[in-house]
Amino acid sequence: MRCLLPILSILCIASSYGQDELVMYGVFKDHETQKPSSGTVAIHRIEDGSVAFDTSITRNGKYKIVIPYEGSFLVVFKGEGLTKSSVMIDTHVYPEEVKRGGFGFMVDMVFLREVEGVDYTPITSRPSRSVIWDAPLKRFNFDTTYYGEYESEFERVLALHKARKKELKQNR
Repeated sequence: MRCLLPILSILCIASSYGQDELVMYGVFKDHETQKPSSGTVAIHRIEDGSVAFDTSITRNGKYKIVIPYEGSFLVVFKGEGLTKSSVMIDTHVYPEEVKRGGFGFMVDMVFLREVEGVDYTPITSRPSRSVIWDAPLKRFNFDTTYYGEYESEFERVLALHKARKKELKQNR
């Protein structure tokens, strides 16, 4: 089974989230142990780089953020000694009825614990996913072409990560 990193799943749920909000929520967890971790999540406007929202992720790894409508955003997840993960979300195109009443979707983020001697740049220098409005499905969804390209690179880095961890363990 191919690894689905750094997002394990996206479950779109159309429901009321109060004042016309687009809510993204989920759990931030370790790829190898599947245990939740604390960290931070920030929403950056792609147009000007400004931070629209910044908050801590609790020890149980849970987060819940409100994504502004009518913009392009980079949602960045970070933790001490962990690989950075991010999701690009474009909310420019969506039906007005989605905005009324709100919309929510779940994105579980996973990370690797950094190992000395591994270059994680190929997976941390670009978003792991791109989320766009999927008109036929009437929901926000992953851009599967983008994900396929990212996953290939992730698999390569994951193999290096595992090999380096094994090498360090043998040298102890």
